[in-house]
Amino acid sequence: TLSQNPDSTNDIFLHHFLDNLFSNLRTAKNRHRYQENILDFALCMFILAGRNAHEFLRLNMPGALPTLTTIQAKLAKEGLRALEGKFRYNDVIKYISTIDLKFAFCAEDCTTVQRKVVYDTRSNSFVGFTPPLDENGMPQMNHFQTNSIEDLKRWFEQEDISNLLNLYMIQPIHSNNQKISPYALSAYGTNGKYTSFDIIRRWFTIFEESSKQGVRILGYSTDADPRYLLAMRLVSGFFTILLNSPITQHSLLLTFDIPKSWS
Repeated sequence: TLSQNPDSTNDIFLHHFLDNLFSNLRTAKNRHRYQENILDFALCMFILAGRNAHEFLRLNMPGALPTLTTIQAKLAKEGLRALEGKFRYNDVIKYISTIDLKFAFCAEDCTTVQRKVVYDTRSNSFVGFTPPLDENGMPQMNHFQTNSIEDLKRWFEQEDISNLLNLYMIQPIHSNNQKISPYALSAYGTNGKYTSFDIIRRWFTIFEESSKQGVRILGYSTDADPRYLLAMRLVSGFFTILLNSPITQHSLLLTFDIPKSWS
């Protein structure tokens, strides 16, 4: 095989891929093994192409790609598997530090997902119920943890199951407009029942936590949801005002000076 060639380290990836494939074809499924570069390739394909694409190729090319269980184990080992509601500030800082940047935009948007509840062994909690928001508008992590079947039954009867996934992406900004890939800050399920004030508190929390790590969030990007538009207007003072709130006095807050002649 190619692995017996002393110059195999210089072979192109395709040779290693075929070598690993032919080796697995001679063994039982439960004894399939994968070289590290094959695992890295499978992981990248799983992330970029998705679960369905990975499974389609794996089932039609027996022995070529690892199972989803192996992929998930590698994700966990590399620390790449995100937990629902966890804002990964430290990981974002590590990513931004590799490109030596200090400024970024935060993008937020929701997408429709299938309503279902699953048990996550890593966090020992049930994922799928809509997590409540705290006083800062942030989702409460691991809120649905229990060893009681009665608690689980009550949650199914009384709690909402998320039909939306709220995703936060950090887009580093380069001074010469160099294209840089964004980084996923957080994601969590939601039922869409939140207010403009929840959004404002969440924005300021993300800004403050990022600033502590030396990264300045210049602004937020989202769709034209009326709650987000109202939050933008309230914070910036754009033809509206947020009374009795200390956040409107923040020294780094962008404001609009409306000409007096417009009133």
